[in-house]
Amino acid sequence: MRLTPLILMLASVLLAGCAGHSADCTLGTTVRSDCALGTEGHARMMQQQQDVKATAAIDDARCRSYGGEPGSPAYMECRRQKNSDRKVFGVPDAPEARPLPKSN
Repeated sequence: MRLTPLILMLASVLLAGCAGHSADCTLGTTVRSDCALGTEGHARMMQQQQDVKATAAIDDARCRSYGGEPGSPAYMECRRQKNSDRKVFGVPDAPEARPLPKSN
């Protein structure tokens, strides 16, 4: 009789995964653009998009503060350098479909 709650919980998780959401989206183990609203994968995708927008705004402000105007060679070089710096230090600059580390 003690297994009944465990079986019900397992069944509900499996059904949730089959109810129009992949298990990866439901559990948030990957971030994909097709994750349905309300899933952990969708929430993480939205957070990554916000991070990208914030990074772009910071880079824009920084490059403008150096005297560059959008579209000018100095501004474009500054933006390229900021993107290059992120790649060197391993910071992603765009959300992609990739597994996320499991949090404990």
